Amino acid sequence: MSSSSFSLTEPRATDEQLAVLYDNISVNDVITPDARCPDGALPAFLPEEPGACYRLTWQLYRQKVDIRVFRRLILRIMVQGKVTPDQALDFKHTRARFKHLRFACANCDERHSYPWLLHFVTRQMGFFQDVFRHGRKLMVIRCGLLLLVGLSPPVWWLLNRRLEDFRPASPQNFSDYLARERGRLAEAVENDTPVTGHQFHGLRKIISRLVALNDTRRVLRPLPELDELAVFLASLNGLMGSKHDDLVEEHLTGVSDYRKYRFPLPEAVASAIRTLIHAGWQRLPDA
Repeated sequence: MSSSSFSLTEPRATDEQLAVLYDNISVNDVITPDARCPDGALPAFLPEEPGACYRLTWQLYRQKVDIRVFRRLILRIMVQGKVTPDQALDFKHTRARFKHLRFACANCDERHSYPWLLHFVTRQMGFFQDVFRHGRKLMVIRCGLLLLVGLSPPVWWLLNRRLEDFRPASPQNFSDYLARERGRLAEAVENDTPVTGHQFHGLRKIISRLVALNDTRRVLRPLPELDELAVFLASLNGLMGSKHDDLVEEHLTGVSDYRKYRFPLPEAVASAIRTLIHAGWQRLPDA
């Protein structure tokens, strides 16, 4: 399918599909102690799936993100210098939609990269969330201002133009991308090399991208094995997220340097990644 013939608006997702995708995103880091990776080969990707996954993600973003309401939420948190539980949850949910869209760009577009403005905004959301969680009032104001600049009307317009310039990955392009992601995971666990917080975060982003891809895919192809894979991936994502939260807190409190201190991958994480890379999730698209 050429990018010129691809439509972001048609076919239109049903309200049920959007609700299911939102629910999937909401539990994409829930740790399930007895989660297991499906046995046997998972269904191969179809040639049209990268485009269909991006379309569904884009439609969720367009229909469920009210940017004016979100700007007001950021301003309230900045003025307060702290956050209420309801505000933290609202912020988390909106950030999750942006992260899911960013992962869709990396997974499904032939360029397999984060659009710069989308990456900037999503990173600022992460920084803002980290500092308001830890009560850093001055940093809340600084990070909030940068985030509001990224969400200002002219920048917002530019961001959306880039998101509409979607180029669906071809089967071979998508296959090569999945192989690269698998290779990076395999290298990390096979060498048992200690990592920094920054490197650990890079590995977690690979897992998060895979979580996002599978969570979108299983809306379009409801299959029990994809649901089982989702529980396994969410558990791995949650384990890595919990460790990363600890690393950020240690950095903010001066206990360790996020970019310099090295540590071995937690065994539960390394073991789950080893299982994953041999599970066949990266099967190449059908010709």
